This record gives sequence, structure tokens and C-alpha cells, in this order.
Amino acid sequence: MLLSTSFNVNREPIVETPEDTLICAFGTSIDYLVIEMRLVDCELYRRFELVTQMTKERNEKMVDEDEAHPESNAVISLDVFMLGRP
Repeated sequence: MLLSTSFNVNREPIVETPEDTLICAFGTSIDYLVIEMRLVDCELYRRFELVTQMTKERNEKMVDEDEAHPESNAVISLDVFMLGRP
């Protein structure tokens, strides 16, 4: 099955960046992800510690960027394809 959509998990905003996409995919049961012309087998990265670390780094980066450029809080469109195992 191939699915192309904006996606998120319960109580989380829709993903806006490649980092958001990977965090969401690695923290859920998505099998494969095609992002920026690369196929990612999400099962290989489905570890709580990795998702926690990536989330922490993303949040720190967002704080730094907001402090440096408070006027540039734009939303980016990102095409993502999620693939399920047959």
C-alpha cells in the first residue's frame, strides 16, 4: 500500500520538517518512509531513546531559531510517502 498525505500522531501537530517526519515515523508503526527521495526502513530506527533524543535536539534547535529570528515562523509544505509491509 502507498499513502501520500500530511500526517501526525494523536495530540501532535502535523509534521512540518524532515526532522518532524522522522520523529513521527520512528515513534509509530510506519514500516517505510520515502522522504527526500530516500527509502527509510523505520523499523531499524524504532527505539524510544532515539526518538527522545531527536525530539530534544529538534526542540532545542527550534528555541534557538525562534530567539534568533522571531519573525520567521513560517510553515513548510513537505511531501511524504508512507509505505506499509505487504
